[in-house]
Amino acid sequence: MSQIPLETTLNLEKERKEILNAFRGLMRASKDRNKEETKLIRKAFDVALDAHKEMRRKSGEPYIYHPIAVARICAVEMGLGPTSVICALLHDTVEDTHITLQDIEDLFGLKVRLIIDGLTKIPDVFDENALGSMRSDKQLKIASETKFLYAPLAHRLGLYSVKTELEDLSMKYCESEAYTDIETKLAKTKEVRARFIRRFIAPVKESLAHEGYVFDVKARTKSISSIWKKMNTKDIPFEEVFDVFAIRIIVDTPSELEKSDCWRIYSIVTDFYQPSPERLRDWISTPRANGYESLHTTVMSPQGKWVEVQIRSKRMDEIAEKGLAAHFRYKESPNDDNKLDRWISEIRDLLESSDADAIDFVNDFKLNLFNEEIYVFTPKGELRVLPIGSTILDFAYDIHTDIGASCIGAKVN
Repeated sequence: MSQIPLETTLNLEKERKEILNAFRGLMRASKDRNKEETKLIRKAFDVALDAHKEMRRKSGEPYIYHPIAVARICAVEMGLGPTSVICALLHDTVEDTHITLQDIEDLFGLKVRLIIDGLTKIPDVFDENALGSMRSDKQLKIASETKFLYAPLAHRLGLYSVKTELEDLSMKYCESEAYTDIETKLAKTKEVRARFIRRFIAPVKESLAHEGYVFDVKARTKSISSIWKKMNTKDIPFEEVFDVFAIRIIVDTPSELEKSDCWRIYSIVTDFYQPSPERLRDWISTPRANGYESLHTTVMSPQGKWVEVQIRSKRMDEIAEKGLAAHFRYKESPNDDNKLDRWISEIRDLLESSDADAIDFVNDFKLNLFNEEIYVFTPKGELRVLPIGSTILDFAYDIHTDIGASCIGAKVN
């Protein structure tokens, strides 16, 4: 029997420890689980680890890092529960290993089997290897698909952090020179920005604390892709992009006080800094179709710089970051049920294909994703969100199919 070299044994042992650390990180990130669910997640990890033990990606790293990373996105970025984490860990086992759907059902139940079955039926649009180790033409192909289809889909689903990451990744390969240039400039101006932010928020924080608010203030630098978009749209250099970062004030308050507290905090901010009236965005009174709620204003700092300030409740922030999936953590908010129903209806409309062929479906799909929204009220004051360019007939069909089918005209205002 041939002996395994000591160096190889040590490397494998180190690798095993790193994999276990990655899994422990996932367990720390996935909250709201009981003992039974914890055991099932551990079992899913053990099954996936064993099934993928001989598999490596093109970069050379063990394949198991991929399902762990997907599970972490489900738990952290999307706020999903234990079942989603289990399915994410197992999502490639049926297609790529000896594990069958029946094995999945026997070990984890019918619900997990159905989800895994659904996942394996999704067309193979993603390459399973790491993007960084591919040929440049393949990198460009996948980055372009991501930019034009998957990032807008994440936006429509309300998954802001996923959308931002996808846009930045696609830009890194589609516009690599511009990406590196902005990345370098952001790194050089980091300390100056941090000092400016500290001075800017100090009086606001003091006043909010004095008023008795439970709050958190975050300063978030805009993504490289959104800065690049602004530079192109306005035809300006990096130095003239005024909103390189945004200040976010997140208030922890009961659902019935959210709106009034957010407007009160707006009032406090504008006591210190002059607002720009045309830059006020009220997505609290009229939430976006993907569930996004927030109050945005742009104010002038004493140094003569415009600063974007976003004001929202803790619940609104969860939904803004993780999409309406985060709604389930806040079941006590009565308005959320309507938003969730509307969101599910939107997604169903996007995904339900008629008899059109695949090319037509993808084109329609992209058209729906890229459309901006307009807000239309019924005579009874009910809000309807439609794509820009919609007609009276679209409005009629949105209310009810029968109304659309029998509509011959309409009175506006």
